[in-house]
Amino acid sequence: MTNNEIIYSEAIAAGIYTQDQADAILASGHALPIHTFPEWKRMGYSVKKGEKAAIKTRLWKYTTQPTKAAREAAELAGKEPDADPHYYLAPAYLFTVAQVQPTQDRKRKA
Repeated sequence: MTNNEIIYSEAIAAGIYTQDQADAILASGHALPIHTFPEWKRMGYSVKKGEKAAIKTRLWKYTTQPTKAAREAAELAGKEPDADPHYYLAPAYLFTVAQVQPTQDRKRKA
């Protein structure tokens, strides 16, 4: 599953959207307005004080760091571990549009 598919499934399972609502949003060419804290921040929003994540899940994350096994094998061989590009599932905390507000910078631009 891709991250978007995971978010879609989790949003429906959590009751944030019905399947019809989620399908309508996606059919309009938009992504579901459910994002991580850093993504909302990048978009010019901040999570409202006291809000807890609407969805706690695991999303795919990319890294070029070697895996633990590769680091240990390289250490035993007395070498530097090679870069090992790969994806892994990392914990993710997602917030809905109702849980965020525009930052001061975003308000000034509007």
